[in-house]
Amino acid sequence: FAIAAAVFASGGPAQVTPPPTTYAARLRLLLAKDDIRMAFVRRAEAERAQRLVALGSEGGASEVELEWARRVVAGTTHPSGYVIPRPLRAAAYPFMNVPLVLGCLLFSQSMVLLCLVQMINQTFNAIFNIANGAGIASGFKKRKVVRDLIPALMAACGMILLAQRVERALPWRGSATSLLVAYLSVVAAGVVNLTLSRRSECTQGVLVSDAAGRPLATSQAAGRAGVARALITRSLLLPLVALVTPTVLMAGVEGLVPGLKQWKVVALLLEILFIAATLAIGLPACVALFPATVRMPFGALERSAQAEARRTVGDGRVPEHVFVFRGL
Repeated sequence: FAIAAAVFASGGPAQVTPPPTTYAARLRLLLAKDDIRMAFVRRAEAERAQRLVALGSEGGASEVELEWARRVVAGTTHPSGYVIPRPLRAAAYPFMNVPLVLGCLLFSQSMVLLCLVQMINQTFNAIFNIANGAGIASGFKKRKVVRDLIPALMAACGMILLAQRVERALPWRGSATSLLVAYLSVVAAGVVNLTLSRRSECTQGVLVSDAAGRPLATSQAAGRAGVARALITRSLLLPLVALVTPTVLMAGVEGLVPGLKQWKVVALLLEILFIAATLAIGLPACVALFPATVRMPFGALERSAQAEARRTVGDGRVPEHVFVFRGL
């Protein structure tokens, strides 16, 4: 909670950058943002990069320095202005999850150990969701974090128990069935965790802006749109990629090198390498399915948000589309 508490030092929203229109462009942008070096950038360096970007060429920085500053800001700073703690940045996410995915794969046949791994996994995910959500500027309370975490853990453990019973009732057993148990437990907990930890975005709404970054209104519809996209990419697709891909790669290597299982240390290191590579590429590949900045028709907002926007800019100056940062 000390890490989560450190993330709430928000500033004003920056100008909205038009989102890339193609999947390939979004993936390239996310891969650049997830540069592992961003996980080691100190807060002071990130704040200096913010100042350089704000001043632009007028600050006396060279184009090379400005380009690096833009990359640092993109990889370390939330759109609301605060510097995300290093373990909770997108660049650190794949490597923070390596031991969690490895645990799910190694302990997929042990209910007790799998529940333990899920408790650690969901605790990290809850704090990550808070740090990278669109509604973070409103703050958080430890009591609410604990309250939201408990249902996620209960859902994960309940799914494990149910899946174990189904697995024992099936006439066939094997690694594929155990992998399915691990996937269902991760998905069940992830859906509940993300929904609860970001429920304020759905109930209280998130800030929507025009193309110039000018705040217009707070919209629940925009919040629900962001959370729905995060559920698809982070809670459903990413666990599938993270669990299945390393398993398939290991099976392929073991087929090429039949005696690999005898070298347990080598096999373990190889599996860790596959997991890290899969997460480093898989997370951006899943998240890139949707733009980070969602472009919504003004008419898709609820009536109260439309009325608020009209009061802000005037009825005749309402934009055709609004923009909202959806979070990771």
